[in-house]
Amino acid sequence: MSSNGEGQADSGGNDDEDQTHGGAAPALIEWVLAGVSAVLLFGVIGLFLFEALTNDGGGPVLFVKAEAAEDTGAGFRVPFTVQNTGDMTAAAVVVEATIVPPGQPEERAEATLDYVPAQSETNGGFFFEADPRGLDLQVRVLGYQEP
Repeated sequence: MSSNGEGQADSGGNDDEDQTHGGAAPALIEWVLAGVSAVLLFGVIGLFLFEALTNDGGGPVLFVKAEAAEDTGAGFRVPFTVQNTGDMTAAAVVVEATIVPPGQPEERAEATLDYVPAQSETNGGFFFEADPRGLDLQVRVLGYQEP
């Protein structure tokens, strides 16, 4: 160390200037970010309030639609889609399909879907021994459970 003070930086005794990182520009950025954060926070709170006040708490609304039958070699597969347009998830959704081949008894197939989320759809398939193409295929949802 030198006795004349060489090598020691003189801060001028003003540490406040160093802490603000350059004056007014950071203060402006801080205010802008605080404003943006406040707008986002109040927007999220408003969305939650809107959903709470307008959601009637209705259950699932389920529709089933069958696709064209496919020959699997060991029978016939009929793909289907269950659509839930409601505001609640449906669990253990049971779907049924029936056909009546000419001169034969009614053939029935059933499928259970683990769940169909609100505002979405889930796919599945029915299997028949008789060819359902050209026959009156009836499909319907039998029931569900609340998760």
